Amino acid sequence: LLLVVSLFFWRGILRDEAFAFRDAAHYYYPLFRWCDDQWDAGRLPLWNPLENGGEPLVSNATASLFYPGKLIFALPGLSFAKQLVWYTVAHVLLAAAGAHHLARRFRLSRTAAALAAITYACSGSVMFQYCNVVFLVGAAWLPWALVEVDVILGPCSAADYRRRWRAVGKLGAILALMTLGGDPQSAYHIGLLAIGYAWLQWRSRRRGWKAIENPKPLVSGRRRIPFDSPLTRLAAAAFVGLALAAVQIVPAASWSQTSDRAAYVWPRSLSEVTAEALAVRTAEPSPSTPRATDSSSHSGDSFWSRVRLGLLGDPVSGTHHEHIYHFSVGPWRFVEFVWPNLGGRLFPENRRWMAAIPADGRIWAPTLYLGLLTVLLASASARWRRAASLGSLRRQWLTWMIGLSVAGSLGWYGLGWLVDELRFAIGHDASEPWLGSPVGGLYWLAVTLLPGYAYFRYPAKLLTIASLGLSLLAAYGLDASIRLATVRRLVVRRSLGIALGSLMAIAGVIILRVKLLAWFASAPIDEYFGPLDESGAWRDIVAALLHGLLLSALAAWWYRGDFGRRLLGFPARWPCAWWPCRGRDVCRRRIGGVAVLLVTALDLLVANGWTVVTAPTELWREPSPLLSQAESLLPRTDEASASLPLRQSRAMRISALDEWQEPQHGNESASPAP
Repeated sequence: LLLVVSLFFWRGILRDEAFAFRDAAHYYYPLFRWCDDQWDAGRLPLWNPLENGGEPLVSNATASLFYPGKLIFALPGLSFAKQLVWYTVAHVLLAAAGAHHLARRFRLSRTAAALAAITYACSGSVMFQYCNVVFLVGAAWLPWALVEVDVILGPCSAADYRRRWRAVGKLGAILALMTLGGDPQSAYHIGLLAIGYAWLQWRSRRRGWKAIENPKPLVSGRRRIPFDSPLTRLAAAAFVGLALAAVQIVPAASWSQTSDRAAYVWPRSLSEVTAEALAVRTAEPSPSTPRATDSSSHSGDSFWSRVRLGLLGDPVSGTHHEHIYHFSVGPWRFVEFVWPNLGGRLFPENRRWMAAIPADGRIWAPTLYLGLLTVLLASASARWRRAASLGSLRRQWLTWMIGLSVAGSLGWYGLGWLVDELRFAIGHDASEPWLGSPVGGLYWLAVTLLPGYAYFRYPAKLLTIASLGLSLLAAYGLDASIRLATVRRLVVRRSLGIALGSLMAIAGVIILRVKLLAWFASAPIDEYFGPLDESGAWRDIVAALLHGLLLSALAAWWYRGDFGRRLLGFPARWPCAWWPCRGRDVCRRRIGGVAVLLVTALDLLVANGWTVVTAPTELWREPSPLLSQAESLLPRTDEASASLPLRQSRAMRISALDEWQEPQHGNESASPAP
């Protein structure tokens, strides 16, 4: 595991380089560097004078001001860039260790737990969060939180009930760490996952399954502990988390009321509808006076018209209501779970041909891939319906966790979007939609029904939960494939189906190459990486399909017949002479499990290794071209200095430079300069 993670980040570890893409480069590097300088100077950085004309840093969750993990930045002998790299790598390793611990909690083998650790930490949805490290913090603590949820809600003997209440404190501490680390939404999701797990247990008990009935804890052997119920324990954990993270929650909640997240044109949720209804009620005059105009209306709209527009219409452009659904995952992207980079690589050359799809939007992670063998094994162990044992109940929980997370990640692509697309397909005017695009989707339901959820944004973040669920189900599938021939046959059938589909797709892509290249030309120009490289995009499609064909054929060959008999043509008992074991089954477990582990690690390195981008740290120390040009254009007079105040937005400062021209390299070429 250490080797695999090191191979992903080797440039940042061994060279004087820092992460060079998205927020990691232009936001977190300068923000964390400024905070680090303030701490080194002996000052508590509660106020940031460099952002938005000055704002309280303590209310900015992304600053992670009170997060204990940032003690890494106090390590002596390391440059700031190296500290930031190790801060990121440490959380990737923490995510892997958490997935391993959760798998062992579920009584899976060590090899299966190692598979869960590697696939979760190196999945596209988790690994790429090095670009947005606060969400990597949430992903790192997610499996650790689920361990404590299982302890709190799982079977427990009367003698071990104190351990359950210790887990309440641990879960509260983990929720606080998520919040202090900058990802309160993940803490919110933990609560939802815990409630879902408790509901599945209650439902199983209602149907007569007694395997998870918890004995009543006793005091002195006679009396039951008062108020000891699943919901009470979860509420206690939430209270502990709120108390420990209050230093971050209180100022952030207060400041958020003045931010664009709290502002809205139409009510976005039932809680806001209720607040408006109460405001309308209290603003109504007495019956003896003439009725006044509704003070809560907007542009003369009635209260119910506002409710309809807010809950069932499209969000107003440019508002936080619209930003909530940014980075929604288009349904066509789910093929990337099977074929890596099928949609084309986003960088260093623009090969992302899926941008030519009219409904495509901004992407959160350039790949969703977490290993083809992972998906095959997870699909073989998924369980949607009634559970008959504790293990099957956990698999049911994981399966629903995956399904709901994937459905929620669709975000903007809700039932309203589907209806509009169908109407457009049959010739209707799509400029007048019946419903807002996100209406009817799971994320829309969460925004509408869950208190405070409208303050969060970006549905694609839910795929972190799906990645953890898939990794654990794959671990279940690995152990089951050793014991059960039915699981092996299921993996073989699905592998052959993917292999056949890959072959047919390769043939179609080759035959339709000219038409595909012509369609690729309609893709919009990327503002950073320029026009689409049509030939490169076509090669990415073929490479992804060949990748899927090779791995699916290998999986079908490996799992066909007795598991473990096909390693280099030797029988399964061949290592017994030099590897002490307790029989053929143990040999199969070791050989087969280690082989799957190694193949998956290599698979993820090949498929996802390109997503980690670094650049020499000297680039952050050099003045930017814009700053250098601004200094040469602005006259050195007191009058000119006074005419351009320091505390202005970036757009206003640029507009003051009449001679400055935005670089046009993005419109000229998608290829790096020779």
